[in-house]
Amino acid sequence: TVTVTVTAPPATVSLSASTMSVLDGDSVTLTWQSTGASSCVASGGWSGTRATSGSEVVGPLHSTTTFTLRCDGTASSATDSVTVTVTSPLPTVTLSASAANVAEGLIVTLNWSSHDADTSTASGSWTGARATAGSETIADINSDRRYSLTCSNSAGSANATARVTVTLADSDFDGLPDDWEQANFGDLSQTAGGDADNDGASNLDEFTA
Repeated sequence: TVTVTVTAPPATVSLSASTMSVLDGDSVTLTWQSTGASSCVASGGWSGTRATSGSEVVGPLHSTTTFTLRCDGTASSATDSVTVTVTSPLPTVTLSASAANVAEGLIVTLNWSSHDADTSTASGSWTGARATAGSETIADINSDRRYSLTCSNSAGSANATARVTVTLADSDFDGLPDDWEQANFGDLSQTAGGDADNDGASNLDEFTA
């Protein structure tokens, strides 16, 4: 008499993801195959019973997630896992001024917006933390200004800049700014072509020197 013992093959399972890294909010396709198994159970980033082979779209994903699948057979069980890393998209930011050129003493309004940003920081002619979107009025502009805004998240940062050029007040339209005439001559009586100090250089030459 010969006795033949038949043993079931050990269970195996293979689980894979269509990509190992996705942006926040994206989905991923999981694919699996098993042998020697009669049932499979999902855990981790997914749950419940599954067929012994198949594919499934999971998401949206908002954090790095591990998906596990255990398949059970008559003789044994097998488990496989796959981890999908979730990254934040780089932020974007736009910044604009209500006018690129203003007369001395007037105001400008800065407007900005961003996407996927956690923080915003102003620099240049303004400083400090700002909301990730908003507007701000800057009064009494008396010199050229450069406004920068940096928006950041865990993936990186983005920067935008707005420039404002100031046209100095010249009420007598002689090409010499009123403030400069008042400081140097005490009034607005001089002209650009004049030579108030008789040094051979015109008033305009001295202003632009």
